[in-house]
Amino acid sequence: MASVFYFVSHGVYASNLTVILNGELPKAVEKNILSYLGKLPETDLERTAFIYSAKGNSHKALQSLGYYQADIRVVVKKDPWQLLLTVKLPNPTLIDNIDVSVTGEAKDDPAFLALIDNHELKQGEALHHGHYETLKSNLLSLGQQRGYLNGVLAESNITIKKDYGFADIVIHYDSGPRYRFGDINFDEFELIPELFSNLIPFKADSYYSTQKLHQLQYQLQSTQYFSNVIAVPAEKITDARADQYRVPINVSLTPAKSHQFDLGIGYATDTEFRLSAGWRTPIINKYGHYQETKLEYSALNPTGKFIYNIPINHPFEDVLRFKITVENEDYADFTTKFYSAQVGRVTSKNNWNRQIYTRYHQESWQYDLDDSNPNIIWSEKDSVHYIIPGVTWSKTMRQGAALDPTSGFRQTYNIEGAHLDLWFR
Repeated sequence: MASVFYFVSHGVYASNLTVILNGELPKAVEKNILSYLGKLPETDLERTAFIYSAKGNSHKALQSLGYYQADIRVVVKKDPWQLLLTVKLPNPTLIDNIDVSVTGEAKDDPAFLALIDNHELKQGEALHHGHYETLKSNLLSLGQQRGYLNGVLAESNITIKKDYGFADIVIHYDSGPRYRFGDINFDEFELIPELFSNLIPFKADSYYSTQKLHQLQYQLQSTQYFSNVIAVPAEKITDARADQYRVPINVSLTPAKSHQFDLGIGYATDTEFRLSAGWRTPIINKYGHYQETKLEYSALNPTGKFIYNIPINHPFEDVLRFKITVENEDYADFTTKFYSAQVGRVTSKNNWNRQIYTRYHQESWQYDLDDSNPNIIWSEKDSVHYIIPGVTWSKTMRQGAALDPTSGFRQTYNIEGAHLDLWFR
């Protein structure tokens, strides 16, 4: 792979000092030197300290990228103050031997095996201290994420040899034992224990992981029973003789407001001015029932909706839902009114929502007849009633922040129907 070099006089400026880099430097090297030099001085005292440490900081910047014997010449000029750094790069130190190993219970963990197989340290390439530090950090971080809470770097060093031409790298990570989840301790709250147990997204005695802990907190927050949820690991329980390693979890719960209201006003070309009011009860009883009522009024299209949810096996992934809808619609030449009462079971799996339902649908309409051109097909008032079974699948995907997504895609599929013998006029 070819490297691109620039012979430049690159300058950065402050009110009392200008720094100029001269030399045939790759962009990455130039950027690293300026980063190590730090913020430009603003006072005379800061300028003195900045100039004094400039050569040493430049050497550190170069060594972190494998250039151990760089020639750096420093020239300081006054009126105006200038710091000129002329850098001549040697051949970089190349990686010779790499010894990265994992001991303890993590030695056969697929996540660690994948990390070791895909790190950025490669034999024969230029030594890069950033890649070395990243691998060490990733080993420690992965250990904490996957329950190796006593994991340490038993050995980690870089040995420079053969007149700075080559380097050996050693990183030995000792994971120690792998911890499992202990008891999940919830604050006292007026919900039946089964609801809490159904919200725990992992099996009892499963391996501890921060991902599962975050899923637990997300599950609890998604119920909207609580205004605040904090799930944190408690003190570790270690019994080496019994080979028992546990992490209990303490969950602090703040109840949501008993009733939540919202009011709105708006305007649209199809409905003109519209008023809306909503009322939500996030938790009605110890069984986790909750309801939502929404009313919208406009002269052309007043609507009302009431939804009552009863958790079956999960507060929002398996719910028995009752829904009542009332709506009026005023078109150019006729007016409709319909009522709908629906009962269905809503389940969620793999980001798909499925609802199997049966609804009673009553609709009536009245035509605005014109005497000069009477409607001879329909009577002035008509009404129908249906019993309609159906099933709906839906899935929503979004990217970006939850409150301000950058993009999204929603798909909905619905099948429903009624037999002619099951309706009347």
